[in-house]
Amino acid sequence: MLTVMPKSPFSHHYVVVDNETLVTELRPLRMQDSAEFELAGQPYRIQYARITGGPLVLESAAGPVAEAMKPTVTSRSLVIAYQGQNYLLEPQGVAGRIDQLIYNEKMIGEIRPQSITSRNLVLDVIPGQPQLLLVFIAWLAVLRLGKKK
Repeated sequence: MLTVMPKSPFSHHYVVVDNETLVTELRPLRMQDSAEFELAGQPYRIQYARITGGPLVLESAAGPVAEAMKPTVTSRSLVIAYQGQNYLLEPQGVAGRIDQLIYNEKMIGEIRPQSITSRNLVLDVIPGQPQLLLVFIAWLAVLRLGKKK
C-alpha cells in the first residue's frame, strides 16, 4: 500500500511512501499537469505528448514508458497503457473521490483520500504491481483529486 502526501502543508510537491519508506518525490513542472521524479536512480518525466494535449506520457531517458488518456472526451475514466497492457482508472460512483484500478475487467486496486478533508491519497493495490506504474497512477490521482474540488 502506497501513501501519497504533500511534502508540506501548502506544497505542490508530493512524496510517495510505501509503509514508512520513501519511494520517490513527485515534483511538478511549469507545464500543465507535468511532473518529474526519480525511481531506482532513474529520472522520469510526466508530460503531455503534444503542446496541444493528447495523452499524458510517462517518459524515461530511453523514451515513452506509459501513457494515460480519456477514452472519450466526456469520460471520467482514464485508460493507462503500460508495457503492452491496458489498465483502467475509473471513478467509483457518480461524485465520489474514490477511483478503482481495473485490469482485465477485474478490480486490482483502489485509490482514495486518507480522510474526507485530506490531500493524502492511499493506493491500495494487490501485491506485485510494478512500482513505476503505481507512481504514474499516483500522479494521475493527485491531478484528479485537484480537479474534483
